[in-house]
Amino acid sequence: MKDVWKVGRELLPWYKKAKALMNGFRFIEMRKIPRSQNRVAHRAAKAAYYEARLGQLKKE
Repeated sequence: MKDVWKVGRELLPWYKKAKALMNGFRFIEMRKIPRSQNRVAHRAAKAAYYEARLGQLKKE
């Protein structure tokens, strides 16, 4: 990847897993799509994040 993306500590394990999986492909292209052009995916990702965070808080 050319760009360096910031990754929150809570997402770091998922980031590392994604990076490892990317090594299994001969060619892969990553593009950052602005939220304004991808509202459905942004809402789904945000909902999944809050669901995971809520699960963590309930365990504490």
